[in-house]
Amino acid sequence: MRGGEYAPGKAILTCAGRRDRRPWRSQHVGDAPLRGSGLVLYVCLFVVMLGFGITLPVLPFFVERLALSGEGGEAVALHVGALASTYAIAQLVLAPLWGRFADAYGRRPAVMIGLGGFSLSQLILGLGQGLPMLYLARLLGGGSAACLLPAASSYVADTTSPSNRSRAMGHMNASLSL
Repeated sequence: MRGGEYAPGKAILTCAGRRDRRPWRSQHVGDAPLRGSGLVLYVCLFVVMLGFGITLPVLPFFVERLALSGEGGEAVALHVGALASTYAIAQLVLAPLWGRFADAYGRRPAVMIGLGGFSLSQLILGLGQGLPMLYLARLLGGGSAACLLPAASSYVADTTSPSNRSRAMGHMNASLSL
């Protein structure tokens, strides 16, 4: 058995090489498609992507009104591009680290940390009073998404049977794309 694979009645071997039988770790549920917790996960992913999608169109207005009132359009465009890049760079850098965290401590804690961090980032973005707060919110949002999305994919893969895995992954990606 390689690391991370599940065999019924056996302990899960984590990436650190230790056996883990903690009850809150994700478990394989047999041939049934993902229900209950999977539906909640899909709704959470939809809400996170909705928050991301709502943020992008209003970002230029935030930058213009909060930080650069009276500046030219070039400065606003520069900061909007930098804010969008900050989110993507945070995801790129932190996704492998959060993936190791999810392997070592479980998918559910990683999903919960990602949801909490993303909620906090949206709160900071909404209540921000200056450009540094906007950068902090986007950095935190990207880091939280880096925690949430790989852990959610792993959770779906861990809790579905091989025959239902592609359907469950399709449902998860549909919830991200709506």
